[in-house]
Amino acid sequence: MIPFIDAIDQKIFDLNHAILYEPVVQAMKLITALAETESTIAISLLLFYAAWKRGLRLAPLSILTGTVLVRWGNFLLKGVFTRPRPISSVHMAEGFSFPSGHSANIAFLIVIFFGVFKTWLDHPPQRRANFTFWMILIGFSVGLSRIILEVHWASDVIAGWTFGLLVGYLTRQFGFKETQIPEAPHKYAS
Repeated sequence: MIPFIDAIDQKIFDLNHAILYEPVVQAMKLITALAETESTIAISLLLFYAAWKRGLRLAPLSILTGTVLVRWGNFLLKGVFTRPRPISSVHMAEGFSFPSGHSANIAFLIVIFFGVFKTWLDHPPQRRANFTFWMILIGFSVGLSRIILEVHWASDVIAGWTFGLLVGYLTRQFGFKETQIPEAPHKYAS
């Protein structure tokens, strides 16, 4: 990659490796599971259903498309960059490192959560602040878990978040228009 970024990644890796603590590693394995492929598919299906129930008729197809795009886009980017993973003594992972698929998955899902539950989040105003705090904490925790487990460099995680946010944003732009089905006029209306 870029030597300057590689040097920063290596310093973060070395610091992390020096302070590894087994209970933290075990907690990070649980957190990283939030963005595994199986979890992402399950959450996407729940969002698909919630969007349909909320009358966002184009959103389910967009969620499906976005989920596939994040997965395959990440796969293609890894093939283009072919960046090796850090040599880990903590957790084994296969394939290339850049960008982080887990970080892309969680960032995408967070953007979609905000799209599906937009009206619910607007009232009361404190709800949006609380939800935003928890979503950022979850997204940050998943990315941090990938670094602590030594399966990604910090720049992989940042690139993954960026890619996931971009796909999530595009998914919302194209598929989250308020397209509720209008009610049929009442047959006794004058």
